[in-house]
Amino acid sequence: AAAAAAAATASSLARGSVLRTRAAQRWLSKQEVLELLDRHEALGFSVSESAPRTPPASGSLLLYSRFQTRRWRKDGYRWASASDRHVNIKVNGVPTICVTYSRRADDEHFHRRSYRYLDADRGDLVLVHYLGGRDVRSSSAASSSCSSSSSCS
Repeated sequence: AAAAAAAATASSLARGSVLRTRAAQRWLSKQEVLELLDRHEALGFSVSESAPRTPPASGSLLLYSRFQTRRWRKDGYRWASASDRHVNIKVNGVPTICVTYSRRADDEHFHRRSYRYLDADRGDLVLVHYLGGRDVRSSSAASSSCSSSSSCS
């Protein structure tokens, strides 16, 4: 039993490593976002208790509790105020995740996406993904799966 548990833990940590690698190359899919929000501890991700001390690099994935870390948006970057866009993503036809898109004020190729469950009963976690550069592919999660552009505050 202990060997099976150790193998499952190793498998989950390996999956977490795969997700980190993917996050450095492209936007995560909605399935990957759900997986991180639901299984972050098993995947080797911890919840940050404060905003980053230095601006996160492209490919960074950070998790925050919306209610414990209210200033998570104070990440050291200037974001274009008109660039914020909120979209609800559907899972099985039901609006499930709110994604907020932001673009850096001084670099149009650097973006931040934050994801959270619309249903407060699913938790208060926010997954923040930074990605930028001319070589980054724009794909998946919100670009192909958006259902509406309604606000999700």
